[in-house]
Amino acid sequence: MGFPTMGQYHNFIEYNPVHKLVIFGGGNGSSDVYRIDGAGKITKMRNAPIALGILKTIVAVDPVSGKYLVFTDDDRFYEYDVTSDTWARQQRSFPSLHISDGIQTVEAGITNYGVNMFVKYDYTQATVWLYKHTGGGVQSPPGDVLAPDAPSNLRVQ
Repeated sequence: MGFPTMGQYHNFIEYNPVHKLVIFGGGNGSSDVYRIDGAGKITKMRNAPIALGILKTIVAVDPVSGKYLVFTDDDRFYEYDVTSDTWARQQRSFPSLHISDGIQTVEAGITNYGVNMFVKYDYTQATVWLYKHTGGGVQSPPGDVLAPDAPSNLRVQ
């Protein structure tokens, strides 16, 4: 396979710790998706039903099932199963992630709790959501994953 066809920039890449592979592609209106396995083999997957890329989508991995979670700039939500190469539109069950210039949202999987954490910052405030895809939904407040209270004898200098 030659160099994969995709947009020239604004591409995405996301490692999947459950399946030990990476998907990448998209960028500049492209819906192209590729997977690369541990041996370095690149495989063209089915195109996404939407344009992919860092200004259009947030691509995350459900830390329990290994399915990719794709959130769009127009508040759509898809699940991508890399093992069957299938896309499925999902119902939204949490607040808008507001992917746009001036409002930034980042994601991190928290594997020991089986959730994805989303942090949105819009220059005036930060908001945090915990999302449990497999058998769950939004958790707010996040219950037993709240940080403990600061020690009363702590001095900040």
